Amino acid sequence: MNRTECQVDVRNLSAGGSGEETQPRLTIEVAIISETFSHHLEGGDGEQLSAGEIDVTYRLQTGNNEKPGTGVLAITDSITGAYVLEALLDPPAVDRFVTACKYYADLTGDPPYTVQIACQDGKAFTFEKRVFLVFDNTGTLLRDKSLIPNDIHV
Repeated sequence: MNRTECQVDVRNLSAGGSGEETQPRLTIEVAIISETFSHHLEGGDGEQLSAGEIDVTYRLQTGNNEKPGTGVLAITDSITGAYVLEALLDPPAVDRFVTACKYYADLTGDPPYTVQIACQDGKAFTFEKRVFLVFDNTGTLLRDKSLIPNDIHV
């Protein structure tokens, strides 16, 4: 999917003090209808992939004059490795998101975030996730900037 067909919004980023904590959410709006897009989120059996069957990663890119300090959010099929989508996202938004996710998970014990992929026709696909891997522009995992539960070995 073309990166320009997506818009990403990070929500519920409170990291303490509000009293009512809400699970952080990555909302990705895709500029196509669900019927066209849904095959990206289906397994070989035609059923929607489960949360455990998709991976959410973020890769920093080297800045340039056109897009200084950008990065790419990627959602992939964890079984096949096929890209579901990619979208540009600024590193400060990712830092705030990861901080809020860590706080929420520590406070509640629940999965730290949800990913919602919203199609143009209003249909949405939602996944509760525990892992969010952040890589630098050379492909090195940045463990301190990632969400990696203790029971996951990377």
